This record gives sequence, C-alpha cells and structure tokens, in this order.
Amino acid sequence: MAAVRAACLVFTAWLVFTAPPAGAFERYALVIGNSHYAHVAPLPNAVRDATAMVNALEALDFTVFEGTDLTAEDFARLIGTFEESAAEADTIVLYYAGHGFQIGGRHHLTPVDAVLRDRSRIESETLVLEEVIARLHRPGRRTIAFIDACRNDPLPPGARTGSAGPPVRRSDGTFIAFATQPGTVSYDGAGTSSPFSQALLAHIGTPRLNLSGVMAQVRHDVSARTAGRQVPWHASSLRADVVLNPNRD
Repeated sequence: MAAVRAACLVFTAWLVFTAPPAGAFERYALVIGNSHYAHVAPLPNAVRDATAMVNALEALDFTVFEGTDLTAEDFARLIGTFEESAAEADTIVLYYAGHGFQIGGRHHLTPVDAVLRDRSRIESETLVLEEVIARLHRPGRRTIAFIDACRNDPLPPGARTGSAGPPVRRSDGTFIAFATQPGTVSYDGAGTSSPFSQALLAHIGTPRLNLSGVMAQVRHDVSARTAGRQVPWHASSLRADVVLNPNRD
C-alpha cells in the first residue's frame, strides 16, 4: 500500500478563526490540520479533513477556531486564543489531524516545523495532548477530543525508556477518541480523506446518536475500510451521554 501514508512520526503556517460576540454560543471547537511538514513526510489529507470537520461542526452550531500547517509557535498561540475565547463554553471539541505518536502514556501532536531527531528535544518540539486537554478543561465542562494520528512509539527499541515525561492526570468529564489503538498506526488514506476522518464525518452529525454510538459506527467503518489494520479506540470519563446533534431527522 505504497500510496497510503500513515499519520505517524517516521511553509508557512496560517490561522483562520472568527470569534463570535461574547456569550453567543456555549459550544466551541478547535480544529487543527497539519499536512505540509518540513522534516517528515507530508500528509495531504490532514488539511482537507480539517476543513471538512470545520463545516461539520459549524452545522452542529459550534463556534469553530481553525488552524492549518501550524508551527509550534502558531500551535501554542492558537490554543491560547481558543482558551480565552471559549472560557464560558460548557462543551468543547478538539479535532487534530496530522503526525502524532505515543511514548509511554503521553500522546504527542506534531507541529510542521518539528525536527524530531533528538529524543531530548521531543517535549520542546511537540505538544502533549494530555497537557492541552488539561489546559482547556474546566469543572463541569464536557471536553471532547478526536485525534486522527498514530499512536506508535517511533523511537528505536534501545532508545525507549517508557515515557518522554511525567504522566498527566486525566480529567473528569472528558471523552478522547483516537483514530487507532495504542501502539499502532493510522492511515492518511489513498483518496481525499483519511479512513478515520471520513467515517467520523459520516456519523458525527447523526441525530440523537451519543458519542459512544458515533464511535461504534466509526470503528466499524474504519476497520472494514482498512481490512482490520486500523481500529479506532476511545476513552471516556463522561458522567452522562453527550449527543452532538439532539435534533430529529
């Protein structure tokens, strides 16, 4: 499957966001797609998937902040802007498509300028998903993340020490969905969308279907499309069902 790239470790970035009037919405989303990497293989579908996800979430009445091809500086700046703007939100969604990897229990999201040749610099060149979620979460808030990235450890066996940093405490009230199981890769796709994002876009707006139901459908579709090579996975500490589209057909 030479034509299919995995969204794993082995230009100029721009941001687009429009902030609504204060208090106009309670549901906010941060959507990030990184395709054009300077030092690792490109992922052509990541930006396309992010754009499609913006449209899907706006249709569900989310106020969406979008960033594509983000450097580490841009990534951090956009998170700060989103954190401030979404301060009163009771539900937030984080969607990320791009290179990623897992070392120990920490998931790393990769800016387009990351070099990733020196293990000692991994923490400074990437963003740790769990730290981002901890920063965005609030008591009583429902924080939902969809991560279309790999979860393998890209380091040679002799360089693995179990963790690239201390574990991050997982917050109550979070739902984190990954494109694949721990220790495995996710695919960018040979068409115009990745298997995970294509399935997620097909089901995220299903009326009256809760998040676990959405992920069951996504898991079925992705497993079928990849002949079982990629199986999405999720973890939840939500105390009640969350339905992103409560409307009837």
